[in-house]
Amino acid sequence: MCSAMSDSPGWGILYVFFQYGMDMGIVNAGNLPVYDDIHKELLQLCENLIWNKDPDATEKLLHYAQVTSNFEL
Repeated sequence: MCSAMSDSPGWGILYVFFQYGMDMGIVNAGNLPVYDDIHKELLQLCENLIWNKDPDATEKLLHYAQVTSNFEL
């Protein structure tokens, strides 16, 4: 889960950029998850944080990380 937690926000940004016309980017594709494979709750939390949709987004993402990773921050 740690890898998913660190890689998902980056892919969330790239996915939106591609939708708005970005046609080229340099990424290490081997390290990115398949967008459709990202857990929907994690994806929503990342998008809320990136696009500032929720004032509590940081706390919610940290809580998600703690609950799903079984370790304390």
